[in-house]
Amino acid sequence: MKKAAPTPAEIRLSTPYKVIVPGFILVALLLAVIALTAPGGDQATDEQCIMCHVDIYDRALRDQYIHAPVFERQCAICHLAEGADLTVSSGQHDALFSGTVVSQEILWRKARILPAATVPVSDHLVSLPQLPQQTSYRFRILVSPAARSANDSVSASLWLGLKAADTSTLVLPQKIDLAAGLDSEIAAAVTSAELFRDGTTLYVSWQTTLPMHGWIELQELNGVELGAPLAQTTDQLQSSAHPALQDPAELAISVCYRCHAEATLGTSHPVRLYGGRDVRIPDDLPTVNGMLTCVTCHNPHSAPGEMLVRETIKTKLCVACHTKYKNSSPATMFQ
Repeated sequence: MKKAAPTPAEIRLSTPYKVIVPGFILVALLLAVIALTAPGGDQATDEQCIMCHVDIYDRALRDQYIHAPVFERQCAICHLAEGADLTVSSGQHDALFSGTVVSQEILWRKARILPAATVPVSDHLVSLPQLPQQTSYRFRILVSPAARSANDSVSASLWLGLKAADTSTLVLPQKIDLAAGLDSEIAAAVTSAELFRDGTTLYVSWQTTLPMHGWIELQELNGVELGAPLAQTTDQLQSSAHPALQDPAELAISVCYRCHAEATLGTSHPVRLYGGRDVRIPDDLPTVNGMLTCVTCHNPHSAPGEMLVRETIKTKLCVACHTKYKNSSPATMFQ
C-alpha cells in the first residue's frame, strides 16, 4: 500500500525538529570546545582577578556599554597568556579573607553597631552574631574616651574583611591577628586586637591603653566591594605568583581579533602605527610604547559610546590625532 504524502500541518510540525535539534547539538559542542580551549575558563581565577582589581570592575559597571567578557566576569579570556597556569598559589591569595584590609570606600548602607561594654574598659570583647558561611562582611574597631555620641573623639581602625567560612576551622588557642587594621589613627589608643572562635561564636577582642568606650561596626559586602589589601600595589600582586599575562601588544590587538575577526569589521582604522607629521596621538589615549592599537580608540572594558568607542562623538576622537582637520568643518569644532 502506497504511503500517503504528509499534510502541510505535518510538515510544519516535523521540519523544525529536524533542523533545530542538530543545531542545538552543534552549538553545545561548540561551547564545550570554547570552554576547553579558551585561555581563561577558570571561574575561581576570574573571581580572584575582580577581588584584586575591584576599582576597574566597579568603573566598568557604571558605563552604558559594557564589554561582554567583563559583564560575564571572564577576565582570564583576554588577560592570561596562552598556556598560563591558572593556579594562584601564593602571596595574599593564600591568606584568609578575614582579618585582611579591604575596601575603605564609603558604602551607603546601614552598619550594625555591636558595643563592647556599657562603661569604659581596657579589655574589650565583642561577640559577633551568627553569620552565613558564604556571605562576606567588613568590620572595624572604634574607640572613644567619651560616649559613642561624641563623634569628634572617635578613633577607628581600617575596615577588615570577615567571612564565617574562613574561621570555621579555628579552635582555641588559634586567633587571627588584626594588627593590619591598626593604622596610625587608632594605634595610639589600641595596643592589640584579635579575631577568634569559641565554640560556635566569633569574638573580636582588643586592648586599649586607658579605659575607653569601644564597639564594632559590621557591614555586609558583595563581590565587587571586597577589594585588595591596601599594602599591595598592582605591580606587587603581578610579581607575587601571578599567572602569566598577555604581552601588552598582543593584549591590545591580537586578543581582539579572537572574537572580532578582521574580515567582519568592515571599515576599520589600521593599527600598529605611530604618530607622524600630521598625526599626533594624545598622551591621554593609551598606546603601547607610542604604537596605536585597538584599545587606543576603544575601551576594552566599557565605554559611554557604542562599539566601546572612548568618545561618544566619534569625530571628536578622530581629530584628537588628526589635528590638521580640527575646525575644518562644523562637525570637527570641539572644545
